[in-house]
Amino acid sequence: MKKCGLRISAIAIVFVLWLGVIVLGHRDRYAFIPPSATTEEASADGEMLFWDSSVTKWTCTESTELFWDDVNKRLGIGTATPQATVDVNGFTMLGSDAPKIKMKKLTGTTGGTEGDQTNITHGLDRSKIIGCQVLVTAANNNRILPAFIEVDEYEYSVFIDATNVRIDLHATNSNSIRSGAITVLLTYEE
Repeated sequence: MKKCGLRISAIAIVFVLWLGVIVLGHRDRYAFIPPSATTEEASADGEMLFWDSSVTKWTCTESTELFWDDVNKRLGIGTATPQATVDVNGFTMLGSDAPKIKMKKLTGTTGGTEGDQTNITHGLDRSKIIGCQVLVTAANNNRILPAFIEVDEYEYSVFIDATNVRIDLHATNSNSIRSGAITVLLTYEE
């Protein structure tokens, strides 16, 4: 099968409906393609058609490039098995001057004694990590941010080394977050 590339300069996105395929426009180009139409390209369920002005024909996506799951109403970019409404498998860039980023969720449990350290392996190049959010669930089920000292017994700090995100319970002010669930969200760049 020929690799189907996308030309951002002139494309028309196609969505399959029970009546056929409706093309949502590129400039003044709109079309209706019935289910019996052919495109010179092999296609499979979930693949999408695009108008490629560089070769002036309809061309299909590979199912691993751009995939529509009509049963679950999900769009996969870089995956043929989207797990969310929009599932992007790869780095995401939100704006022309933004970094290409991914996110990674880690979980763990704080130690059972005040002053304990908990290491959670991150598996990343630490120089690429540009954001870290940490929440520890307290005994009352509240989610506590690092360095929270407004109420006694909730204090902890966070440190990122070459291999771990380290959560340090305060030696005398962390009783309410002992053995608490840890959730870490890392943002990292390409």
